[in-house]
Amino acid sequence: MASTGAVRPSLPHHPSSGLPDGAGLRGRLEKLVRSSVPRATDAWVDLALACADAFVTHGGDPVTAGRSVAARCLHFGETQAQAGMTDDELTAVVQAVGRGLRRHVIPAVVREQDLPDVETLSRAVQELLLRIVGHVRRGMQAVLRLHALSPVHRRRALTSALFGGSDGPGLRGLAIACGIDPTAHLTPVVATAPGAVLDAELRGHDDVLAAPRPEEAAVPAA
Repeated sequence: MASTGAVRPSLPHHPSSGLPDGAGLRGRLEKLVRSSVPRATDAWVDLALACADAFVTHGGDPVTAGRSVAARCLHFGETQAQAGMTDDELTAVVQAVGRGLRRHVIPAVVREQDLPDVETLSRAVQELLLRIVGHVRRGMQAVLRLHALSPVHRRRALTSALFGGSDGPGLRGLAIACGIDPTAHLTPVVATAPGAVLDAELRGHDDVLAAPRPEEAAVPAA
């Protein structure tokens, strides 16, 4: 999630809707996040700007905006937990960002853009922040629960989910907890002859995920 430095398209203006102009909100929000986050700054900025985009795009509705970024927030929580972020660190960042939004960003944007209702806008932004934090925290907790398992049980849970048809954040979090790149491509290998099983040496290889059933495994696509 590192920032690429690419120029992002500006969001539409909403001069009469009580919503801030996307570009003005983005600039102030990026400055706030960079001053509030001790590490993984680019990743935090990317997440914050994506959430700001969603807020404006969805007409300032924190429920719809929060739902639209839920998967991204969950993934962020998973990856940051894997990198060592604690719940105390998350809480400290959110408190700092929340204060900055209330005291500086929202009043400044409202003043500069002559928006009609600072209180309504502030409440909507704070509700969205709470929803974002909830998604991030769930992603973190999922990975931390997996880390509490032994390495053998982690890989067993991953292969059970993989061959059981699991999908989405749960499977990705399992891969992260097992030290596997969640973007890696794996190819299933199945012994289809009656009573056949895969070679034990193949199933025991470090790069191979052995399934619960002895006739199945997942190997690196390369």
